[in-house]
Amino acid sequence: MAKNRPFSRDFYYFKDTRLIRKHFLDWMLFDRAAENQAKVMKPRYAKFLKDLLPVAKTMAEPVFFLVEPTAALMYVPVTLSTKKASITVLATPDSGADVSCFPYEVAEALGIDIGKLKKAKAFAGPNMFQVESFPAKVHVTVGDADEGAVGVVDFIKNKDARALLGWSTFFSTHEVVFSPDAGIKYRLVS
Repeated sequence: MAKNRPFSRDFYYFKDTRLIRKHFLDWMLFDRAAENQAKVMKPRYAKFLKDLLPVAKTMAEPVFFLVEPTAALMYVPVTLSTKKASITVLATPDSGADVSCFPYEVAEALGIDIGKLKKAKAFAGPNMFQVESFPAKVHVTVGDADEGAVGVVDFIKNKDARALLGWSTFFSTHEVVFSPDAGIKYRLVS
């Protein structure tokens, strides 16, 4: 079945360190449809994701990004969906991560109350500090694929939370190839 699916090559790099210094840990919103049409990307910024949600409703393909401290990472668009809502966030593929995790603000945008979720065992996060996570089952679609899979992602309520794609919803369900020519390419196999 996977051999019939094309590889996706939908990923982003942010190399402009001025963006990172100016908007460190702000949420950025841009319209992927405008970018795909070779229009100038005009991002919007806010301290909280919820402040950008009304603006996203005016866009064809809104994508959210938490501006992080480094520009050396590769980001892949991930659409998380529940019966209540759907949101696309840029996440870092991390083959060393057991789980895929996202900031708690993403759960709020999906209509998930993490206060009602069972807390998972703490695990080592960035800089090896212990983080509390709240797992929830959501529909996950990576890149520009037409289909995705239901999986468990962890929502983290910590100021240092990042959007990461780990084994649980990316590397175990996708054929992933890193290469100097293509950067990254991937396709759903399960």
